[in-house]
Amino acid sequence: MSFTATLRSWWRALIHRSQTDRDVADELRFHIEQRTQHLIDSGISPADAIRQAQMEMGRPDVQKEIYRSAIGLRPLYEIGGDLRGAIRSLHRCPFVSIAAVVSLALGIGATSAMFNVIYSTVLNPFPYRDTDRIVNPSLIDEKQPLLPTWFALEPTQYDEFLKARSIDSVLGFLLRPRTDTGSDYPEDVSVDFVTPNMNDFLGISASDPRCAFRGPESRR
Repeated sequence: MSFTATLRSWWRALIHRSQTDRDVADELRFHIEQRTQHLIDSGISPADAIRQAQMEMGRPDVQKEIYRSAIGLRPLYEIGGDLRGAIRSLHRCPFVSIAAVVSLALGIGATSAMFNVIYSTVLNPFPYRDTDRIVNPSLIDEKQPLLPTWFALEPTQYDEFLKARSIDSVLGFLLRPRTDTGSDYPEDVSVDFVTPNMNDFLGISASDPRCAFRGPESRR
């Protein structure tokens, strides 16, 4: 039997299980009748022939299990039976059902959160060059260590950092509120002003959609 034919057989047996069981029962009944007739023709009484044919063929429920195992459906039927039993048990005990659903939701949520952390930090980090070497320094107050503050550099200080041998490059940025008037209604937005070396600092090529075009420079 080809793989496609096997899939079709599985599909019919799963969707039309009652029809499949009837077909198996009819097939078994046919063989019993044929064997019974053969025994009668050999001189055995009809009652003894029927009994012997049934013993030779085996119990119908056993033959059905053998058929299901032969075509690979028995594991699927067992899983379906387990699921139906679990659903009935949950229906009889609604509080247990609620606890199970909540536990499952918490487990899935925790797993998803952990995967997001691993994905963003290990599997798919920031799409910039040498992200493990980029540092964003801040000032820590001993009295309030959980509230770091940014520090500002004067243009001359920025130039001195660029000359430092221990630093490959420096990127400066400044966050300022602005009003966007490009839509029907003005909208308050936050805008980052960056130094002209942003593309080189982050390793963004000119063909990259994230590439920033240089505008008027300011040394303020």
